[in-house]
Amino acid sequence: MAVAPAVSSTQNMNLLSQEDPGGPIDISPLRLAFAVVPLVAVALLSLRLRLHLHNKLAIGAIRCASQLSLLGWILVPIFTTNLWWMTLGYCLIMILVASAEAVSRPQHTYSWEFMAVFFSIGVTCAAVISFGLIIVIGVSPWYEPQYLIPLLGMLLGNACSSVSVGLTSILREFAQGRDGIELLLSLGATRMEATRDVVYTSLRLAMTPLINTMNVVGIVSIPGMMTGQILGGSDPAVAARYQIIIFFLVAVSSSVSSIMTVYMTVFCLCDNRHRLEPATQLVSTKSRKSLSSRISGLFHKKRHTSQQEGDASEPVTHREEEEEEEEANLTSPLLPGAREQQQQQQQIGRKSRD
Repeated sequence: MAVAPAVSSTQNMNLLSQEDPGGPIDISPLRLAFAVVPLVAVALLSLRLRLHLHNKLAIGAIRCASQLSLLGWILVPIFTTNLWWMTLGYCLIMILVASAEAVSRPQHTYSWEFMAVFFSIGVTCAAVISFGLIIVIGVSPWYEPQYLIPLLGMLLGNACSSVSVGLTSILREFAQGRDGIELLLSLGATRMEATRDVVYTSLRLAMTPLINTMNVVGIVSIPGMMTGQILGGSDPAVAARYQIIIFFLVAVSSSVSSIMTVYMTVFCLCDNRHRLEPATQLVSTKSRKSLSSRISGLFHKKRHTSQQEGDASEPVTHREEEEEEEEANLTSPLLPGAREQQQQQQQIGRKSRD
């Protein structure tokens, strides 16, 4: 398929939109501010109904606008310079963030979880995007940022969601059904046989949302990439073909990433002798926070650590006082009756301190 040359300058894009009547309409800051009005109405409705969502809605809107604006400023020099190392460096950051977000959602974790997810998502998406750009679309050079970054972002977004669902399911099954898996292993089943049902359940859950989306696309909803191309003035037929390619690539990357992550989790929690790892290998956490929440929580780490150190120093003080009282009892010249009375008073003092 022939590919039009990529636009590598922001000025050329603005010039094209001004000359071409069918091009995208320029959005001024005032028009962008008008889009906030319905959102403010929803926040006021939440405040009126006491849903306590107006603060989260405001924070989400601010983050959305700031992150997308920042993304636009970051992509301008990448698109303009068109350097392979700058494009690949940004893609590596995208893969790292997607992997960190995927492992932050499950309620259980193990030691090699991040490495398994990073390897699964990184290798799969890199192979699929290379096949799509070089073989299917025919981009030259293959690292053209106009194609590589948006397409990789779509693959990573869907793969992150699928991997997170599959990983959450398999870890929950290992935590809640550990006795059943261990019973099958003790009866002579291999780790693949003992975990077959939980693996199939996890993979079905991971792939079901994507399959449902593919079934209704074009009838119920118009995908984002196709919408953007149509708004940009592209032929709807060409936009539809691009969107078909994207959906096929997304289906492959999400499926293979989920399969690799689930099976690598099984291999990490069951050794090559078909034995379950110790229960301490699978750690349960009541609240796993997202990447942004963990970053913001670093500011409170120092204060929390100092508070724990203060709490830990209190029992040491009590033990030192008890040792001093015992030494005083041993060296005291009191009579036995008076010594017993003194010990009773000391015990009452310890209870009052506790």
